[in-house]
Amino acid sequence: MKGKKKLSDFFINQKVPLYQKEEIPILVNGNGEIMWIGGYRPDERYKVSDNTKKVTIFELFKLT
Repeated sequence: MKGKKKLSDFFINQKVPLYQKEEIPILVNGNGEIMWIGGYRPDERYKVSDNTKKVTIFELFKLT
């Protein structure tokens, strides 16, 4: 996907139920840009590419 999309529009397109939206973790950088929607996808700007020099790994675990 190219361009920007509101988080609410993303959730609507993914058909995420209202009660689940509050439970989905959102990784945001210091500039307030969304880097990753937990369990769905990373932002295109932050995907690993041939030009990537540093990588930070985040894992999502479901607590029981």
